[in-house]
Amino acid sequence: MTERRELLTAIEQEFIQLGYRWAMFCQLFDSGQDNVDLLNKSGSNVFQLFQKLLIDDLMMSLCRLSDPPKSMGRYENASLRNLAEKLAEQLPPESKTKINEKFTELEQHLEKVTILRNKALSHTDLTHALNIELLPQPTYDELEEAIDTVTSILNELTGKVFDYSGDYIPHLPYGHDGNKLLSVLAKAHEQKQSDG
Repeated sequence: MTERRELLTAIEQEFIQLGYRWAMFCQLFDSGQDNVDLLNKSGSNVFQLFQKLLIDDLMMSLCRLSDPPKSMGRYENASLRNLAEKLAEQLPPESKTKINEKFTELEQHLEKVTILRNKALSHTDLTHALNIELLPQPTYDELEEAIDTVTSILNELTGKVFDYSGDYIPHLPYGHDGNKLLSVLAKAHEQKQSDG
């Protein structure tokens, strides 16, 4: 059980970090046009790069969490599927069914993300590199739904085997988050205007 618990802890840590980055992303880039305009006039190239790096990192993390139990048939992954496989004998049949349905749902939410991972994020697909093929872009809603589905899978596994569940919603430290940055930038622009 220790090995399974360690695997669960590794998965939870990755997922909590993913949630932290997603919350920061939403504060900065999905909180209204006024904030986007503020970021653009404060350093559009910097924030455009930061937005891309954050979203790419989020997508890669979701892919890692949804990976098969093993890669190339021998390298074990710290993934939800590996954890579910290791805990399968302790799960009641209805939980196994629910988890399998959630994995199918997760695959649907991550369909575009998986294509991006395989053709642009982890590898450089030639047809994409030569601009022959345009790759699909996942929506923020699809990413949010994938995160919610991961939460459901984790809670089903932890609830049935370890007798607890979590919301996995990160609590960003007050005054050290995206909202603080937006506030500082807004004040700097106000001061610049008043200085004339």
